[in-house]
Amino acid sequence: ALKAARQERFGEAVGPLETALRSGLPDSLKTTVVIALFECFLGLSDTARAQRIATSEFVNDGYFFYLRGKMYFLMGNFGRAIEQLGQAQTVRSRINGSTIEEATYLWAKSLDEVYRLKPNSENKRACFRAWRQFSKAFCPQNAEKRSCVNAAERMSFFKD
Repeated sequence: ALKAARQERFGEAVGPLETALRSGLPDSLKTTVVIALFECFLGLSDTARAQRIATSEFVNDGYFFYLRGKMYFLMGNFGRAIEQLGQAQTVRSRINGSTIEEATYLWAKSLDEVYRLKPNSENKRACFRAWRQFSKAFCPQNAEKRSCVNAAERMSFFKD
């Protein structure tokens, strides 16, 4: 089931993961299963079941906070997304080594959405700072990654 989840075969992974979660796993394995199940629900766009995981389970792993932030982002609750993504940037993940980069990028996108919904000078500054923080931390000069190109475009938009 974990292999299926990692290969993004979410539909086939959900049933066995739910069964495993109910079977009384040791804490270290339970963490992995909870996160995989959460990721499957998000991958299947099943925000109702994802939200149940987000509220009924607590996992102190940066990737769990990232998934919570992603869920809130997809639901349009950008304030909660920003809060969870901030946590994801400060709590180490043993599940996903690129969590901080992914969380920082989605955090900047969330602030961008807040600015789009309420375009004022305070939100503009916050958004510019978020994109600059992402760019400084994860985009070497002349980076061609899509996220870095997007960050550069957004920063140039907010500079004006």
